[in-house]
Amino acid sequence: MQTNSKIFSRASGDLAYTDVGTGPLVVAMTGMGDIRSQYRYLATDLVDAGFRVVSVDVRGFGQSTARWSDFSRAAVSQDYIDLVRHLDAGPAVLVASSYVGGAATLASITAPECVAGVVLLGGFIREETPTLGSRILKRFMASPLSRGMWPSYYASLYTSRKPHDLDAHVAEVKANIAEPGRWAALGRMILADNSATDARVFEVESPSLVIVGSKDPDFKVPANEIEYAKNSFQGRVEGLLVDGAGHYPQLSGRMWSHRV
Repeated sequence: MQTNSKIFSRASGDLAYTDVGTGPLVVAMTGMGDIRSQYRYLATDLVDAGFRVVSVDVRGFGQSTARWSDFSRAAVSQDYIDLVRHLDAGPAVLVASSYVGGAATLASITAPECVAGVVLLGGFIREETPTLGSRILKRFMASPLSRGMWPSYYASLYTSRKPHDLDAHVAEVKANIAEPGRWAALGRMILADNSATDARVFEVESPSLVIVGSKDPDFKVPANEIEYAKNSFQGRVEGLLVDGAGHYPQLSGRMWSHRV
């Protein structure tokens, strides 16, 4: 899905994206430390279903500019909005993986005219109450000491149900994170203060689909993330728990599990 590659340029930096298909617009953005080929299967399925799919490298990674002044979810939410306006084909369904979950929900609050709905794929919309151990881990993961660990950590987020080409994808992620500026971007995302953005989940009115892997190691109790969204958002929320999937349920095959 690296064909039809395009660049959206602004003074603050460039966003790289792939634009395929015709029909209602879907804008799918990657999480931290990932590249847009993460959406290689989902984009194909959505195009076959009659959608136009724009898969975006989040700021700092892939072919997007590595160095930015801000890596918070609030900053990424503006990337969503600016890109939808640039494409002039909205409103769009915003698909968000991992870190950018709260960016998509914030975009739906601040620019509702641009957003038809939100799909969260293991998307973070709140921070767990930090402990001393979690603070130390964050600092370590953001430091140069852990630089060589990211590819193996990333691979560990795929649990019992893995795509057949995972090794090739992880190799691409490893090569990308080795480029100048990419590791600093990851560290700044890890340490970003997103408390103000996460606190606004109670304002979300867009229809939302929350998809979580039952074995997602990034959540203490994965199913609770669906319940949290249902209890917090003002709009309609559908939940889908994917049995056996880890942090990237969109890459766990087409055998979707059960709605909750």
